This record gives sequence, structure tokens and C-alpha cells, in this order.
Amino acid sequence: MFSQPRTLLGQGTRGTTASICSSRLVPTLAAGALRPGHLSACRAKSKDVLAKSFDSEDELDGDLANELQRVADPERLKKLAQHFELAWKIARPGRPQTCDCCKGRKEEECNWCHSTGYLMVGSQVFPSTPTHTNNCPVCKGKGYIKCERCRGTGFRANWLPSDSDLLP
Repeated sequence: MFSQPRTLLGQGTRGTTASICSSRLVPTLAAGALRPGHLSACRAKSKDVLAKSFDSEDELDGDLANELQRVADPERLKKLAQHFELAWKIARPGRPQTCDCCKGRKEEECNWCHSTGYLMVGSQVFPSTPTHTNNCPVCKGKGYIKCERCRGTGFRANWLPSDSDLLP
């Protein structure tokens, strides 16, 4: 039935199927009578239909507008930039810094007994009963505790803020 491919006048060969379908769907084009503005008119009409479908206000447009507003929020973008900066600092290789608080000693003075190893309440040693020892309950009588900032390692990661950055 379709042994010979039909090509349209003024049209490059797109293949047998396109030629056959074109000749069946648009008989005037297959016969050779090309209408010069026909394709551009069809494209313009389809663009108008497409534009009307997007220009109409419906709940999908409202949802899309809300989502775009949420994505473009300046505070959210600022937090995202801080997150990326922190991720870059963590991924960057380098030696850890010495802890600012303990200066690398891994321990600091006990704030409860002030390095004495026992607690004083007024002029009495706490606890003053004979059943208890007089050792500080926080440092167990040593007078020092593990550094809280470096957790007893003596070093802090490069990406952590220093103590001077945290002070007002």
C-alpha cells in the first residue's frame, strides 16, 4: 500500500513515516499547495493556549509562588551560606589548633575547690563529718579537671570558633 515514500514540496526528507503521516493528515500540503503562514499561525495559537493556562490564577500558582518565596528567603539563604562555609572549613585539611583555654595542657583548674582538692564553706572544710573524706566531689581531690572546651585532648578543631570569637 505504501511502497513509495511521499515527500512534501519545500520540505526536507524527514523519513517515510513523517511523509506518509503528513500527506494523510494535511492533504493540501501533500498535493503541493503550501500555505506560507500556516505553521507560524499554529505555533502562535499553541503559545497563546499555553500562556493562558499559566496566567490563570489557581491554587497551583499560589503554591508555586509560596514555594518560590520560601526558597528565595534572605534569612534562609544566609543560613545556607553559613552551612556551606562551615562544611568547607571542616573538609579543609590542616593541623588542629592548641586549645585556647588550657593551652594544650588537657586540664584546667577546678572551679569548685580552686585547685586545693577540698571544698571550704566559710571556715569549715566541706563535708566536715568523719564518715566522709574531705576531697572535692567535682575533681575527686585532684584539684584539676579535664578541659571542657577540648574535652581533655589539648587541641581544638580549626573550624570551631575560638574563645575570643564567642565573647561580646
